[in-house]
Amino acid sequence: PRHLTYEIRASCELVGRIISSQLYAKEKDADHAYEMKIKTIQTQLLQSITKEDNAFNGLMKHGQEVLELVNAQGAVLSFEDHYAVLGNVPPKEKVKQLIVWLQGHIDESMFHTTSLPGLYAEAEQYQDVASGLLVLPISKIQGSYVLWFRPEMIKTVHWGGNPHTPVTSSGQDNILHPRKSFERWKETISQTSAPWKDSELAAAFELRSGLMDMVLRDIILRQTLGTWLKS
Repeated sequence: PRHLTYEIRASCELVGRIISSQLYAKEKDADHAYEMKIKTIQTQLLQSITKEDNAFNGLMKHGQEVLELVNAQGAVLSFEDHYAVLGNVPPKEKVKQLIVWLQGHIDESMFHTTSLPGLYAEAEQYQDVASGLLVLPISKIQGSYVLWFRPEMIKTVHWGGNPHTPVTSSGQDNILHPRKSFERWKETISQTSAPWKDSELAAAFELRSGLMDMVLRDIILRQTLGTWLKS
């Protein structure tokens, strides 16, 4: 045994705080750099697709940027009668069934989850490629959606004893006792993907605004053309 003086303990604490602050600063710098990268991709993508004839063709011509925008491994573009796949996604019939489910269960401008199988049991069949889901409803009337998918990320968590074991009590006073064993207990977490970052969600939301403007422009153009042909 060795006694550590107050001075040594204080010095160790100071070193720990310095290292902690440096790690925090490094993480903040990395987060900021990633946010700037996403913002750049978002700006370039919006500028590019607005020059195309329609939103679907614009997204298809810039498929890699569509995936990089939210760091997804797969995406589906479903616009009226048009359907296209980018990267790794579930089979087409499964995605169509998922869209039908989404139409009856979500009413937000954007939907995302890191555990799709936990919400939609059918997704267990393709959890390896689609445990994570991010959806942009562009036009529910026309059935236009952009869906991004992330694969399952299996991870192991180590606990000091099984956290699911209930506490026990004994005696007339109902004194609570901790779990008898605090041996390391491993739990494997599956059917989940990497979390969606705030910067990714913000970029997707901005993309939705641009796509909705393009869809509205197409609708107005069709109506105007239809009126002109009738006259």
